[in-house]
Amino acid sequence: MTKGNLFLAILSLLLSSMSLSNSLYIFVPSETRATVVEEYIKTSCNNLEVTAFGRAKDFSTQVEAQPPTAVLTLLPIIERNNQFETVLKGVKDGVTEEDYVIVSVDDPIDLNDLAGVKVGVVDLLGRKPMTEFVGQLLQSDVRLKRVSKIEDLLPLLSFGTADSLFISESVYESIKTKTQVNLVATRVNIKIGLVSAAVGGGSGKDEVASCIRNFGGEINKILGVDSWL
Repeated sequence: MTKGNLFLAILSLLLSSMSLSNSLYIFVPSETRATVVEEYIKTSCNNLEVTAFGRAKDFSTQVEAQPPTAVLTLLPIIERNNQFETVLKGVKDGVTEEDYVIVSVDDPIDLNDLAGVKVGVVDLLGRKPMTEFVGQLLQSDVRLKRVSKIEDLLPLLSFGTADSLFISESVYESIKTKTQVNLVATRVNIKIGLVSAAVGGGSGKDEVASCIRNFGGEINKILGVDSWL
């Protein structure tokens, strides 16, 4: 290789490295595997270093160890991390929040007697923060049963590990098609923010926002939104 070609090769590597200097971490619990989500988003954000996580613990550990340029995750996670500022919110049916329900088997849950009730959730924040978060929302000292994935929710009810589930209405509509168990949803007048994008203190805000706004319909569907605001 001539010196000229060697110089061009090194320059190309440097430019490539620079083009991927901005990173995006993704944690959005769904029935789609994290690796699949990652590949989908890489096709739209090929100028970003994209990493998707399937578990809250893995996501939070990596955010702390090697903070990314931006995160794409549910709003409650962003709101509890002062490191990031929300720049885009996911929109579904014209709103940026989603109704949550308490799901039980056969009979509705008595909302006036939740103390000590075993409530299953997909973990977003870790043991103590998640317990505090759900307890504040339900205004009761419930006993939380955390799982890592949406597909682990139904077994909580099937095996009696939990008395109920605290989940989004969309997750409820999805899981009730996958079981013969008579699931009953009790409305609790609680809304939680949909998936959103947030950036750290450095550069890259415009690059990340542009990428996410250009997500195709299939990616948005996986993330549970229609568009971005």
